Amino acid sequence: MPGLTKALLKALLIAAVVALTGCYDQSVKVTLHEPGAYKGGDVVALDATQEKEIAERTERMGDR
Repeated sequence: MPGLTKALLKALLIAAVVALTGCYDQSVKVTLHEPGAYKGGDVVALDATQEKEIAERTERMGDR
């Protein structure tokens, strides 16, 4: 019986640790967005070829 009690206590301890791990509060960087304001990082300019490809794809899409 003592072995069963030890195993039960170990299982209970493991369950408690797993349950409390879900409550861990880690700080997260939150970006608040505003309409019409880009809050992302630096934007790399497109070259002429990329702009042409985008214009062609946009033209093929038409009205959706």
